[in-house]
Amino acid sequence: MTITKRGIPVVEFVRKTEDAPRKRVFGVLGDKKVVIDPDWARPQEDLDAWLAGDV
Repeated sequence: MTITKRGIPVVEFVRKTEDAPRKRVFGVLGDKKVVIDPDWARPQEDLDAWLAGDV
């Protein structure tokens, strides 16, 4: 189907092919990769300085 303006084609409608259905992913992170730092629980030497505002 084509829409014309004063005989000049302006818009042409075409059928869209069906997209493949997306796989449902549950949860906040979905299928994102999560990398955890192995040293995440190490003690912070400068924690007291940071809390005092010196860092």
